[in-house]
Amino acid sequence: MNHIKIFLPKLITEEQVAFVPGRSMSDHCILAQEVFNKFRFSTCKKGLMAIKVDMEQAYDSMCWPTLQKSLERFGFPPNIIMLIMECVQKVQYSILINGIRTNWIEARS
Repeated sequence: MNHIKIFLPKLITEEQVAFVPGRSMSDHCILAQEVFNKFRFSTCKKGLMAIKVDMEQAYDSMCWPTLQKSLERFGFPPNIIMLIMECVQKVQYSILINGIRTNWIEARS
């Protein structure tokens, strides 16, 4: 992590919360838990629904070879680039519908 710290101020926007000192991704997780807790114990007669629409990650808006070239141009070491590319190319999602998990969905560029 120390190798990439020097690049972080140039690369990370204010919206990014994960792995940034002083920012906490757990705040978003706690908020989601609170929403679903309210759903679970709601006495609403009409039903409730939650949708997370924006599932886009920063690397989803460009093709992965472009991401790799960008990391190279920023001067990231090859082993760090390889690790990052492995993480973004092996992403899987699952959707929870009425408490039932769907099959895994492979992310593609």
